Amino acid sequence: MATRKLGIDVSKWQKSGVDYKKAKEEGVEFVFIRIGYNKTKDPYFEADYAKAIAAGLKVGVYHYTISTKESEGGSDATRVLGWLNGRHLDFPVGYDIEDAKQKSSSRRAVNSAMYESFRSVIEKDGHYDAILYTGEFFYNNYFDKSKVTDDLWIAKYSNTSPSVGRQVSIWQFSSAPI
Repeated sequence: MATRKLGIDVSKWQKSGVDYKKAKEEGVEFVFIRIGYNKTKDPYFEADYAKAIAAGLKVGVYHYTISTKESEGGSDATRVLGWLNGRHLDFPVGYDIEDAKQKSSSRRAVNSAMYESFRSVIEKDGHYDAILYTGEFFYNNYFDKSKVTDDLWIAKYSNTSPSVGRQVSIWQFSSAPI
């Protein structure tokens, strides 16, 4: 059985108001910080990254995309790498695909190819790993599962683990604030 670790997901919606030292004292071990949304860098990324590191938390980042074409996955990744500017990460770079524009069973191949394009650019130099971040329903219905074979971060707000036909690396089980 995998060891469970407690982590949090933060973005501009918390307005960099998370008390990372208190979070660590309460058992939080890691944080995924949203680095961007579409083509815009999250305005609180820099502050959240610095505060999380200062508190001694492990850090990963994710990018929420509204892209709809395979090639845009690579463009998103290039933008994210520029924003990261070589920073140390303890966790992978997440690619969050779950926007209404991507919600169609006819998009399974495109959503999967978009992630693959993102992953290949992120992992090209060996400095970072990538992970697909999406909801359980979205993954089960809007991805070609045979094409997305590496790590998964699945959001399922429930006491029962995600049912996606394989093991997930990260299970986001709540959206409640700490």
